[in-house]
Amino acid sequence: MQTVESGDGDGGKSGEDNSDDETPPAVLATAAVCAVVVGAIAAYAASNVNTVAMAGAFVVAAGGSGYYLSQKEPPAAVAGAASYISAVILLFTPFALYLPDIVIRGEDVRLFAEDVEASDVTIGGDALFEAGGFSIGNVAQGNVDGVIQLVFWFVIFSVAAVLLLVVGKVLKTTAKKQES
Repeated sequence: MQTVESGDGDGGKSGEDNSDDETPPAVLATAAVCAVVVGAIAAYAASNVNTVAMAGAFVVAAGGSGYYLSQKEPPAAVAGAASYISAVILLFTPFALYLPDIVIRGEDVRLFAEDVEASDVTIGGDALFEAGGFSIGNVAQGNVDGVIQLVFWFVIFSVAAVLLLVVGKVLKTTAKKQES
């Protein structure tokens, strides 16, 4: 093994261990932030079960994704992988918000969130928002109470997932350019 002497007389080592086993701080910081975001999405998906499930989902998702993401380099690859993970979780979120009502609470499967009579249903521009109670507040609170809402929010979350996949692809491409 050959060493190159630096001006400080320590055999080329300047107080840092530049071994390949060490993860760069920028990668660790990016992985930590992305893991918290992934954990928050998973906790939101489990929010309709109970608080313990939310905490468990956060810990498992943040811990698992944090470990996985910390193995990636450079930081753009970390963010790209986090985008992919977030997209997958987002695809299942509407189902995770709806199924606990049926499986845990024993509620009936409903077409609309509320009991709606035929005279209450209108056809027109606002029909989706009148006869089932679609609102951003419902999903923000974890309330997907009917099959129509489930389909509606699945489409919305799918569009968000596709956007995250595109962002992930762009970040992965950027990371490949940085490596070469």
